Amino acid sequence: MNNPETPGVFLREASGLVKSADTPDVFIYNVGLISVGIGVAYTHLIGPANYPGGNVAIASLVATLVMVLVGWAFWHWTVIFPRSGGVYVFLTRGLNGSVGYALSFVDAICWLFYNAVGSVLLSSVGLAPLFFSLWLITGDTRFRDVAQLLDSRVGQFVAGTVLILVSGLILASGMRRYFLVQRVVFLIALAGTVAMLITLATSTPEAFKENFNRLVGPQVGLNYQEIIDKAKQLGWRNPGFGWDATLSLSVWPFLPLIGGAFSIAIGGEIRNVPKAQAFGIIGSIVACGICFALIGRLSDSVFGYEFQAAVAYTSQKATGVGLPVTPYFPVLLAILTASPLWTAIFCLTFIAWIYFWIPGMLAYAERTLLAWSFDRLAPAPVGYVSERYHTPVVAILVTVLISILFLALYVFSTLFATLVFILAAAITWAVVCLVGVIFPFRAKSIYDVSPVSQLKILGLPSMAVSNLLAALALGFMAYLLIRDPLAAGSGPRSLGTVAVTFALGLLLYHGTRIHRARKGIDVTRAFKEIPIE
Repeated sequence: MNNPETPGVFLREASGLVKSADTPDVFIYNVGLISVGIGVAYTHLIGPANYPGGNVAIASLVATLVMVLVGWAFWHWTVIFPRSGGVYVFLTRGLNGSVGYALSFVDAICWLFYNAVGSVLLSSVGLAPLFFSLWLITGDTRFRDVAQLLDSRVGQFVAGTVLILVSGLILASGMRRYFLVQRVVFLIALAGTVAMLITLATSTPEAFKENFNRLVGPQVGLNYQEIIDKAKQLGWRNPGFGWDATLSLSVWPFLPLIGGAFSIAIGGEIRNVPKAQAFGIIGSIVACGICFALIGRLSDSVFGYEFQAAVAYTSQKATGVGLPVTPYFPVLLAILTASPLWTAIFCLTFIAWIYFWIPGMLAYAERTLLAWSFDRLAPAPVGYVSERYHTPVVAILVTVLISILFLALYVFSTLFATLVFILAAAITWAVVCLVGVIFPFRAKSIYDVSPVSQLKILGLPSMAVSNLLAALALGFMAYLLIRDPLAAGSGPRSLGTVAVTFALGLLLYHGTRIHRARKGIDVTRAFKEIPIE
């Protein structure tokens, strides 16, 4: 599928991709891109410690509501344009090429960055807690040493690089194989998550306190209550439930929940798009949001709100105080069960959830690159699709290399705040939704022949109403991110990162457009047509 360049509108007449995703595949794809494990790990580590008075369960439901509105809006887009390429297709056909390309560039960079972030969690959330917990249970210090190595920067980089490379190979071997692996990993993650919920629901705070004091107390020199007291000495306070803290905390479950709409990237490879995308997008967001809220409620009951805050706060604020490894959720589960078998099961569960993020985000970004190449906004080799595997192997290689670069920057520098690119993504998706408000009127010839044109709310196009609500919801999330220096903030580094990324996208677009024009190719012609299948 590697055609020489000709002056036609598109790189070639067909994409070379095949429709290989059924409704269950789309649902699992989006559930995996949400990743219950990553959501729980981040929200519980960062939430109570840094947002005193913030309720994890309620914050999760707030983020879920926001993403349901976004998912509903994006469902309209993906039904109108059932093509792979995500927001690039929506924006270039709904607005214009330069802004559409620049914002899709921001979008792709965002998810490649979080691909790197996710790969770091393989060590810190999955492997390090496993060996640390085995040390606590068995007393063998070799397990502790391995845990600390895996939780180190070098350990995170090495393990993350291996995960990214393996994920790229799985994607390159074909989407059918990828979806098969996805189903197997999903069953492992689902079974472990159900076991985790049952364990939390049937456990008592007394059992956790006893195990903590018996297993961890002698190792760190502090018992359960002393951890809480130490955190308060260091400055943490519990003011009681507060709405402001809870809303601020909601940006952290919003980070994983945004993955519930990622199937827009593979729209051209989905069978029965209206049904599959409706169930896959809305269903995944609601299911995972409820799961986040349940885990939040149960963990407060079993581990204690103050203890969860204290054990994370002491690790963040004081060297040599707290646990020897980052106290992610699997560590608390291991202490609760005090069982090597259950420790292994729960850590494997989190590893399975973490795996989902990596190939899923690679697929999202490389489908964007592929869409650029079809419209002649990327070099022709980027559009190469293997005739044997029907996968864009060059685009996959490019995204793998960029992910590894971001991994190195994230692990070995403090260049980016964790959620700075979520701010960029929220702004990008808000623009998509604003365009969606006017699309039924701006592009009537396309909209009127689409299946969604018959859907009305109070006499108005359903697409316009849903996208307006989604834009407002995303604007609210962007506001929370900007005012929160821990998540993203309004400093020059955060806002500058967003602005520079967008400006770089504009430069690449206009540079490519001028280069193509010199060869007699007008790239703007593609934006007047539906993308190739």
